[in-house]
Amino acid sequence: MEAASLPDPGLTVAGDTGLRAGLGLGTARLGAFWQGKGVREGARALDAAFDLGVTVVDTADVYARGISERLVGRALRRHEGVTVITKGGLLKTPAALAQAARSGAGRPSAGGLRAAAPAGRCFRPDYLRWAVQGSLRRLGLDSLPVYLLHEPDLATVRDPEVVAGMERLREEGAVGAWGVSTPEDDVALAAMDLPGTPWIEALVGPGNDSLAEKLTVHPRRRESVLVGIGALGDGGQVARRAAVGRMGPAEAVASLAAEAVDRAAPDLLLLGMSTPEHVRRNVARLMATPEPAGQDKKETAG
Repeated sequence: MEAASLPDPGLTVAGDTGLRAGLGLGTARLGAFWQGKGVREGARALDAAFDLGVTVVDTADVYARGISERLVGRALRRHEGVTVITKGGLLKTPAALAQAARSGAGRPSAGGLRAAAPAGRCFRPDYLRWAVQGSLRRLGLDSLPVYLLHEPDLATVRDPEVVAGMERLREEGAVGAWGVSTPEDDVALAAMDLPGTPWIEALVGPGNDSLAEKLTVHPRRRESVLVGIGALGDGGQVARRAAVGRMGPAEAVASLAAEAVDRAAPDLLLLGMSTPEHVRRNVARLMATPEPAGQDKKETAG
């Protein structure tokens, strides 16, 4: 595929220093009805975000056991100009476990079949090809704009067989750009050295100042796309910020998001919003600061 530019994020999040990052919608809990997140509510949340101008959405094959990807795929039929980031490699379904075993991964951990249990992983090329095909089918796409290895370890990121397998998928057009999504500092830094223009989802929330600084000064920073995750910290950060700052939840979200932008200067910032009410309230508050004219674009691997 030809090189593709960093997608126009549609909406941006402002830091207090004047830095800006594109706003992307995270969908980790979208459609997880066993957690009280209804499928219809998830569909309305996507529509609300896209109607308001969000043009980047992040999902994964394990989110709600594939329901999230299906919801995103249906929403894409109603909305044009949306860039999808999806991920694979975690094993949370019987089909994934069986495919991992067929791909030569031995007997991977079945822990991911249980709620809140650590999932096994498989990043062997045959497995990733199977996973990519599944995501294409659920999303209703011919090519995945961005595909990320979901929480690989350091050895996986440096494995030439894994890299070669992903490069083949990119050259064939099954994926546009690729990279990693990780909560680990060393993995995020190592991913900067992947070929082309790697996409890296890394933690940019409270307590991640050291990683943010290392990523910012990395020699290949301008050749990568940094997607900030975890901007709101743990589940209690929003409530704590609201209490300390005597502000509402939306104001607390905006405050934490602005700090994340200033901390790490990401190209995109993902915020998870699983109900239409949360989407409208948070986006309205985030967009309270006027947008500057024009946004710089970056070339990405494609």
